[in-house]
Amino acid sequence: MTDPEMGSITLDLAVDATIKMIGDRWLKSDASSEDAKDMAALCDLDELLSEFKDVKSPARKGETTTVNGQEAITLTVKDGKNTYELAVATKGEPYLLKVTSKGGDEPGTLNFSDYDKPVNAKAPADKDVLDLDELGEEG
Repeated sequence: MTDPEMGSITLDLAVDATIKMIGDRWLKSDASSEDAKDMAALCDLDELLSEFKDVKSPARKGETTTVNGQEAITLTVKDGKNTYELAVATKGEPYLLKVTSKGGDEPGTLNFSDYDKPVNAKAPADKDVLDLDELGEEG
């Protein structure tokens, strides 16, 4: 990417610098900010999967596989340049276990697990938290 004031930098350098800055810390941000809303959407399965509602391509049934020890069936859906492979549990509840996206602008894999298990979260110590809103004020 190019910035007229900063010159050219590579995305790899920006990613490496971000990883170094975050380290092993938790990230904190105002929940009402747009960035926080985008991040929270990753935790809402219904919202995350809503992008598939308007896909006009039928899902193609694939092979059975195993995802984290659970038997699953694969379904493949094409949407423009994107190809999604979904792994759905075949025993018990038909939970979505994995989504792999190939092609398009954002290839990657999402794994889903621990459905219906309680989350025992506790707030980290202040020294272990990076406040993203404070970073924005500095920049």
